[in-house]
Amino acid sequence: MKGQTMSGWRRNKSKTGQAVRSEWPRTLALAVVAALVLSGALRAEQVDVWRSLIHAEHLAAVEQAPARAKAVLAQLGSDDYGYTELDQVRALLDAETSARPADRLLGKWRCRSIQINDYGIFSYPPFRCQIRQVEGEWDFRKLSGSQRRSGSLYLDSPGNWVFLGGSHVNDDPPRHYSGFEGSIQSQPSDSVGTLQTLADGQLRMLLDADSGSFELYLLER
Repeated sequence: MKGQTMSGWRRNKSKTGQAVRSEWPRTLALAVVAALVLSGALRAEQVDVWRSLIHAEHLAAVEQAPARAKAVLAQLGSDDYGYTELDQVRALLDAETSARPADRLLGKWRCRSIQINDYGIFSYPPFRCQIRQVEGEWDFRKLSGSQRRSGSLYLDSPGNWVFLGGSHVNDDPPRHYSGFEGSIQSQPSDSVGTLQTLADGQLRMLLDADSGSFELYLLER
């Protein structure tokens, strides 16, 4: 894999008989959460919508994302590609977070992609990303580059959001999180992670963290 150094930085039955998840609870829950977020009257028990949607096998990639990411970094050695950026990646993972109104997330962003795996740290120049509110739901999209993502953001606690979405390549149709498409099984295209609002005004996304790899997005205006 080639990289460039960072310059800074969802049981009803379907017609086929397949079990599918009902969509109306998700729609209702999203509407409630959206209204509460905008009004500021949001409590912890009202932000667990994403837990009713996520596949069980993806929970760890959300709840244990920081620990998994740091374990991957600890496996890197001085001969691995991009090792000189290790301190910058650790600093980004440890960056101070700060809650902000949800509408501050909306709009266009420049997002730097940093991919970390057994072979090293692979960082890329900024791509185009956007966060929109669509029918009461917060929608994230990475719009440029060969590897793209799209999905939904769910407020989990002040300053912390959960991302459930899918990945696709180039101009292929965007893939949604498989739970939303009626599948009770996860799919290879599924992508999950977290988004935090940072004290400096930037956003950090930690995606698909497992025992051997993860990806970071740093979103800047």
